[in-house]
Amino acid sequence: LGPKSPARTVEDRSLIIMAAVSEPTAPSGWALLWGGIKRSVTGYEYKPDKRHIDLKAVTAEFLGTLLLTFVGCGAATVHGAGTPITRLIIAFSFGMTVMAVAYAIGHHSGGHLNCAVTFSLVLGGAVSWNQGLANLVAQCFASIVACILLTIIHPCEMDLTTTLATNIPAPGFTDWQVILAEAIGTFLLCFTVWETAVTKVASSGKNSCLVIGMSVFLAIQVLIHVDGCSINPNRSLGPALVSKLRGCSNYTEGGISALWMMWVGPLFGALLAALSRLVFAPKAVLLKQQMSVDWGAAHRSDTGFGFDSRTSLDLKAGLAELVGTGLLTFLGCGVASLNGADTAEKKLTIAMEFGLGVAVLAYGTGHHSGGQLNPAVTLSLVVGKAVTMEQGVVNLACQVLGCVIGAALLGAVVPCDKDLTMSLASNSVAPGYDLGHALFGEAVGTFLLCFTVWETAVVSVSQTGKNACLAIGGSVMISVCMLIPITGCSINPARSLGPAVVSRFRGCDNYAPGGLQDLWIMWLGPCLGGILAAFAHRPLSLLPVEQSPPGSPVTVD
Repeated sequence: LGPKSPARTVEDRSLIIMAAVSEPTAPSGWALLWGGIKRSVTGYEYKPDKRHIDLKAVTAEFLGTLLLTFVGCGAATVHGAGTPITRLIIAFSFGMTVMAVAYAIGHHSGGHLNCAVTFSLVLGGAVSWNQGLANLVAQCFASIVACILLTIIHPCEMDLTTTLATNIPAPGFTDWQVILAEAIGTFLLCFTVWETAVTKVASSGKNSCLVIGMSVFLAIQVLIHVDGCSINPNRSLGPALVSKLRGCSNYTEGGISALWMMWVGPLFGALLAALSRLVFAPKAVLLKQQMSVDWGAAHRSDTGFGFDSRTSLDLKAGLAELVGTGLLTFLGCGVASLNGADTAEKKLTIAMEFGLGVAVLAYGTGHHSGGQLNPAVTLSLVVGKAVTMEQGVVNLACQVLGCVIGAALLGAVVPCDKDLTMSLASNSVAPGYDLGHALFGEAVGTFLLCFTVWETAVVSVSQTGKNACLAIGGSVMISVCMLIPITGCSINPARSLGPAVVSRFRGCDNYAPGGLQDLWIMWLGPCLGGILAAFAHRPLSLLPVEQSPPGSPVTVD
């Protein structure tokens, strides 16, 4: 139908194919459509119709998934994953391709590119079941086609993975550890999709695809050591099938037999992310009484800081802090544990994981709690009166609990002999540095972080807009680069507490003590830095004094 074609009518239960028109009239029965669906700026239908299938969205998912599999698996195939730099290349290729392609096709389909994401959106009601099924078929078929194309440009002897980057559990990891790791990685991805691209109160704005791509990058940095990182069942399906049927003499067995784990783990993580909407959806209400205890009732700014101080306790904010700090601990300490920190490349990888992790999770939780993710940041905001004392206590308790849970999950995934730090990346003072060096370094690094939070996310005159979380994540990254040779970089007391406690009671024969012994430094230094940032913010927040004639009285509020 052309732009000036008259609207068509259909009978109930009829099956038709319609093209998009300038003002489309949705059919009342079953229909195959070509666009013409009212979507948000990120490509999600406002009211998904269970009887319609948008073939334009299906086509977009096919093209997008084909490109993602071709680029991501192609990078792994040609580079291998034997060094920190090649692993960084693979993570960057997958993550940035997700970002680019999601921006390219998002307005057509939402840019799922992953049947686990589609599954989560169907369960959460953001996508109809029949549209989800159509997208899934297109995604799986596209993955197979992409791998067939890979065989054209990569001869068997040039495939450094010998399997077109099929996901296979690494030696030393059990099936349940693989499934748990895949579930956590996929939960991170799907949670980020829900909280940045789907919810109407997201603080990411037009950065949602960038944040989603960064979440993929973060997950790969950890899971590539476990099974090559799937978090995308159709991405695993294509390489496993095509490499098996290709008939290369150097083919490595294991991809087909492990394929079920690459479906069960991601789909379980997607299910958990969909269930999280029961508590994090804008209209979710679990607890609301007349005792100043609410569930997400606080009036918040774009960056998630409350305007209404009368709501003293927001339990949704506390739960958001728990989820965010748990994921941050799992990701950052996971990369440090599995990579080690004995070379400059590994130190940079750890810094990127913590910095980008803070940015992603601040975007994901910011509209609920401000995305503090750190007791030192919370303390600074309480001292500066941006957060009430009562809410600060709730947030701090949830942050500590979240980091302990995150470290426990990491300990469940990473065997003792695979932990290169021998302490789940606990913070301790390095040889050659004394307590004063460590205390001063932690205070300065935390001051940088908290000062950045105040001046980008809290003050109303900030020029960062929706980029505040990127600036905050950048401040964490450079602090880690500076402090990792001294203390491993804490600047977050809860991040230090979780690994120190869990590794101490884990019972590994190769346990390296020091995390509990130096824990007080990782609390005192960051807390001092946070308090100093709160006081440094005060003179900068004073309003300018208006010009007045000499001798006139000046009133300063």
